[in-house]
Amino acid sequence: MEPMHSGWRSILDFVMVLGIAFLAGAIAQKLRLSSVLGYLVTGLFLGPRAFGLVSEGEGLATVGELGVALFLFSIGLEFSWSKLRRLGPVALGGGLVQLGSTAAAGLGIALAFGLGMKESVVAGLAMTLSSTAVVLGVLQERRQLDAPYGRLAFGVLILQDAMLLPIMLVATFLVAPAGTGSPASPWLAALLVSAKILAACGALYLIVGRALPRFYDSKTLAKNRELAVLLAVVTCVGSAWAAHEVGVSPSLGAFLAGMLLAGTPFAVQIRADVGPLRAIFVTLFFTTVGMMVDGRWLLANLPLVLSAAAAILLIKVVLAYASFRVFRESILTSLAAAIAIGQVGEFSFVLFQTARASGFFEETAHQLMVSASMVTILATPLIAPHSQRIARWLAARVVPTRKLAGDERAHHREGLSGHVVLVGFGESGQAAARPLLDARLELFVLDVDPRLVALARRRGLQARVGDATVFDVLKSARIEQARALAVSIPNHDASRLIIETAKRLNPTLVIAARARYRADVQELAAAGADYVVDESNLTGQRLGSSLVSVSIPEGVSLR
Repeated sequence: MEPMHSGWRSILDFVMVLGIAFLAGAIAQKLRLSSVLGYLVTGLFLGPRAFGLVSEGEGLATVGELGVALFLFSIGLEFSWSKLRRLGPVALGGGLVQLGSTAAAGLGIALAFGLGMKESVVAGLAMTLSSTAVVLGVLQERRQLDAPYGRLAFGVLILQDAMLLPIMLVATFLVAPAGTGSPASPWLAALLVSAKILAACGALYLIVGRALPRFYDSKTLAKNRELAVLLAVVTCVGSAWAAHEVGVSPSLGAFLAGMLLAGTPFAVQIRADVGPLRAIFVTLFFTTVGMMVDGRWLLANLPLVLSAAAAILLIKVVLAYASFRVFRESILTSLAAAIAIGQVGEFSFVLFQTARASGFFEETAHQLMVSASMVTILATPLIAPHSQRIARWLAARVVPTRKLAGDERAHHREGLSGHVVLVGFGESGQAAARPLLDARLELFVLDVDPRLVALARRRGLQARVGDATVFDVLKSARIEQARALAVSIPNHDASRLIIETAKRLNPTLVIAARARYRADVQELAAAGADYVVDESNLTGQRLGSSLVSVSIPEGVSLR
């Protein structure tokens, strides 16, 4: 039998990884754990350092790198300075204190274990980050994002995502001189890297920040979602490639491209467009992270790894709690949020991998950091859902009961809730909005046409460009907290899909929908609409009523 061609071998590796990751993720979900655990375990057992079922080639690593690029591109799309300002003093100030204190603690511990200054800085930076993917998944699944501790944890995660850019820049400066082959001139190497980064940022700003929004604003893309998906993928992958070509992290280019597009009205729709692709590539990314761990080394040094993981969790929780308390957040909220974000984040593995590829860490130090970090992520789905219960248990044994009872009166910051989501802002949507506004109801408009969204905003409404048939777009309108949904678009199939998705997200939601023909009424009602306006029947009734009110002389016909 002829040996398998390397290209087909890579395809087999991809299929094997995705297939087993699917099974492992499904099992994790069945056990009410994060699917990320399944992906990590898949990589741990399939990789060349364990059973060796998947070869250690460049293809899988490259796809995994594209996965984290897409992941950071979507995170960049969520970034905005206004969102940072709305985080409040606890999440913003406490988050900054948490980042600084954790980085300093990681630096000191690494130095104490004999690492050099540069290696210790990278280790400290990696320790500051928490897992956005895992923590948000757990909080959303348990419906805890609107709890005080959930909002605080979410705010700190947003701040950490915003700090990815300076963290990547610092890491790039530190790593680049080691790989230049000119250790005698580190400042020259750092200057060269700075020039490349500035040039890449300038080019991305002109292309992504200025030129691309005009393409997204075109009527062609509003009518053809496939073209919008292609443009979004080209933007992300092209930015990652450009960053790689100038010698910096591809993730840096993708994240920066997302940040530049975040201020446009198309950010939510772009994020929804790349969502399915991101799911595939992020799965591959987490499996490649699992492959970074040497299973034999982990088992041989299991007590050391578990001790290091426990130390990381303890240090991060204590420092985060202290940071939040500095800004007078309540004891229970501070402690629960600190427990939720106590793990090491997925992007830390990118820092570890980049540093290892540049010869920064010895194999033992690299394996200890990667293994301990992965254990903290594996522990998160077991710990984070019970953050409040653990916080209460700990506080009851440390804080006097009277003080704890008084301190529990935390400040609640209410998000958008009790509103009406209006899908479509054409003529019928505008007509539907008038009585709703007269009744002083809060409206949130979704439409695929940027011009109609701009019109809604000029009228003082909250509005966003997005295809409401997409799950993530409906969630961005906080459909789970809405009181009602009005579907005013003429497309029957799209209306039915929107109604079904909205009912799954919010079973108590009151839904009113527009049906162009009488035959569509029953189907929309069966999908979950409480009120269906039969457009053809209503038009006929109005026509008849208008003629009845007119006095027509006998024998005269109207033409």
